[in-house]
Amino acid sequence: MKKKILLVGKRSILAKKIKEKLTKSFLIKHISFTNFKKINKKKLKSFYLLINCSFNKKFHSLRNNPDIFIAKKVKDIPIKYVMLSTSKVYGANSYKKIFTENDKCYPSTKYGLIRFKTENILKKLLFDRLLTLRISNILIFDLRSDKNTKNFINVMLNSLKNKFLITIPKKKIVKDFITIEFLTECLLKLIKKNANGVFNISSSIGLSLKQVGILLVKGFNAGEINYLNGDSDSFILSNKKLFKVTGKCISLMTLKKYILNLGNKLAHD
Repeated sequence: MKKKILLVGKRSILAKKIKEKLTKSFLIKHISFTNFKKINKKKLKSFYLLINCSFNKKFHSLRNNPDIFIAKKVKDIPIKYVMLSTSKVYGANSYKKIFTENDKCYPSTKYGLIRFKTENILKKLLFDRLLTLRISNILIFDLRSDKNTKNFINVMLNSLKNKFLITIPKKKIVKDFITIEFLTECLLKLIKKNANGVFNISSSIGLSLKQVGILLVKGFNAGEINYLNGDSDSFILSNKKLFKVTGKCISLMTLKKYILNLGNKLAHD
């Protein structure tokens, strides 16, 4: 009999992709955070694992943090918990350094700080029932323009579509990117391996924003790059621990082709 997984976050694109990937191996119940608040503890005991994809725009406050609310509710229930954290917990750094899960975290943004604090609170509540995924930048076709969904790819796609322009800093900024499919494949493997602790979900490959912009413009077959004074964090995450457990990695060629296809999809949207 398939094990049951509770997936929280009804509006999340990521949650929908996770559901698609895990459905063949598990029984998935997908609910909103609002409905999670109504679910009783007796029913929660029937689930093997919980994945939280819900997000609150007031993420700068621990008081409005869905992860903490959920973790407190399930702390006395033998259910595993998957927290979707972020690479931003490590802080800003030169792209010449590759962060491992054992590196100390010095978040340089409010978002990174609140996610790191959340990680620590959940660890105290759930101990070895917690699987924390520190996720690098996800390549996904998403043209929503609200504040909660903004990221580099989202902003680049919207700007290219509406202004035929991608604006990036003159300074070389290098980031670690993964595809949405790579993330869901790794998650499936980690769950099947009964993994816990902290894992970087990363390519361990550094792509500059200039490279990303050029590939998007090429795929879109229109537009140009605009360079302005500005800055952003550069980072690359080690995926050695992830590969050791899941056997999953992603190539530079795959990433470049994926970005090119995002531009092409934008042209036909």
